[in-house]
Amino acid sequence: MKNARGFTLLELLTTLTVAAILVGVAIPNFKILIQNDRQAAQVNSLLTALTLARSEAIKRGGNTTASVCAGTTTACGGLWTNGWVVYYTPVPPAATAPVLLRVYPALSGNNTLKSSAGNAVTFQSNGMSTLAVAATFTLCDSRGGAAARAVNVSIAGRAESSITVGQDIDGTALTCP
Repeated sequence: MKNARGFTLLELLTTLTVAAILVGVAIPNFKILIQNDRQAAQVNSLLTALTLARSEAIKRGGNTTASVCAGTTTACGGLWTNGWVVYYTPVPPAATAPVLLRVYPALSGNNTLKSSAGNAVTFQSNGMSTLAVAATFTLCDSRGGAAARAVNVSIAGRAESSITVGQDIDGTALTCP
């Protein structure tokens, strides 16, 4: 049969074996890629919230303050892992109740977020934070401190994330509970 076309059984088994090996190598790396992307998105979400609060405080001026706090209401209760809100407090006599600007959902992927600032970071109308010392937010996942990410908020109000995974802005190693 010189005109027979197609694959032999040996060729088909060889191709399937190579494909199975490639999939076996790719799946663990794909999981790491998903974890890294999730962490980057969550860090960017926190940075966005901090930047929004600071810009709202500056934009509104006067004695207005704007805050980012743990929880789903302006009462600032709960854990950062369960989400956070951005709100501003208008200058009286216009209004005395805080105005909610944005609500951020809880972290996904069993990630945790801890802050050295407690439950809230507040910005004044000059852009400065009300923190006595710089605050550090640490975002952790199941891989521990070596894969953790940090966001720092200075007394001057500047929020930035660490470039190096597993380290704070100043180069110290991050730890996760």
